[in-house]
Amino acid sequence: MNAARNAKIVVAQVNDQMPRTFGDCFIPVNEIDIVVGSLPAVVRIEAGGNHQTHHDIGKNVAGLIEDGATLQLGIGAIPDACCSNSGSPGSGVHTEMLSDLAIPLIESGVINGSRKTIHPRKIVLGFVLDRKTLRLRGQ
Repeated sequence: MNAARNAKIVVAQVNDQMPRTFGDCFIPVNEIDIVVGSLPAVVRIEAGGNHQTHHDIGKNVAGLIEDGATLQLGIGAIPDACCSNSGSPGSGVHTEMLSDLAIPLIESGVINGSRKTIHPRKIVLGFVLDRKTLRLRGQ
């Protein structure tokens, strides 16, 4: 938002295949100078394999996470394995990327952000990755 507020020209790319997000991310249409439609499919990548080593590392790391900790996750098999093995009540998320493996933790209330000191009860992230259906376009 700050970038758009301070830009000389604001260009918005619109793609109806992108999921809707919430938060402080809406720009009034009268503040947009150029709107560009985008028809290509959302770029997807192949999900990594499920190896026992990844699972073992994820289980070990998840055991070190304190109840109510705020998580920063990344992309790849090991962050996914950490997420799959987490069960720390009251955890929060403040991260660049969040995979779909966090959804069961959010729905069960394990990740609820109740103990976060910054943006309590909110998940703060830059983008979401759905690893179930991920493929590179053209492959």
